[in-house]
Order: sequence, then structure tokens, then C-alpha cells
Amino acid sequence: MAIQYDLFADGKAIAQDFDAWKATAGGRHVLKAVYATVAPYGNRFRSTGRRVSIKLVWELCRDRIAYIRWRAKRQGIELKEWKGYSLNNVFTAYVARHVLAHRPEWEGAFELRAVGRDKPKRKAVVIPITEK
Repeated sequence: MAIQYDLFADGKAIAQDFDAWKATAGGRHVLKAVYATVAPYGNRFRSTGRRVSIKLVWELCRDRIAYIRWRAKRQGIELKEWKGYSLNNVFTAYVARHVLAHRPEWEGAFELRAVGRDKPKRKAVVIPITEK
């Protein structure tokens, strides 16, 4: 029997998940770390026009997650995984928009694409391999 998995979640569900995550103490703490990581790039953009990838910022935060957790713990905040991830990749577009909404002087620093639009449902069929 084959098993089907949804490859792409509904964009509206991701936006709702992001809103719920950023409302948590851990989510707010991570967003502060994102702002601190983006600041030098945002200022560089203002002076040179050179853009930055929000994915780069997200990966830098992922690389610093032990430090981010330590700082959170010192403030009495526990960073919990959200749906299995400390920093969920599906949030990067929403994080970029959040940053730009609060730092309008960095408008244009990130390349933005449409989010939350309806996408065709895609499924993968997994066929179990049986060894003989």
C-alpha cells in the first residue's frame, strides 16, 4: 500500500502558525535575535544598496541557536520547538516582512515574493521497497 504525503502546506496555515509562534515568548526572543543579526546588513543596504538574503540571516541565527537559547534562559524564557523545529524554514518570508514592517528604512533590503497564495496541492506517492 502506498502512502501519500502533502509536500506543501497551505500558505494561510503557515501565516497562522507564524502569528501564533511570534506571540510566544520564545518567538519574540528569536525575532529580537533576527533584528540584531539583520541590523548590520540593513545599514549596509541603506548605504550601498546591496541586498541581503533573509535565508542567510535565518541560517546565521540557526548557527547561533545555542547562544540565543542561553540568552533566553537567562531571561527565564524557554525556546520550544515549533512543530519540530527551533527555527522553521517556512517562516523566513514572514520574518522578512515582520522586520520590514518594523524597520521601514530597510525597505528593499530583501527580495520579497508573494506569500499565502493558494498553491496547487502536490502529493508524493511513497512506494515501500521490499527486499527479497
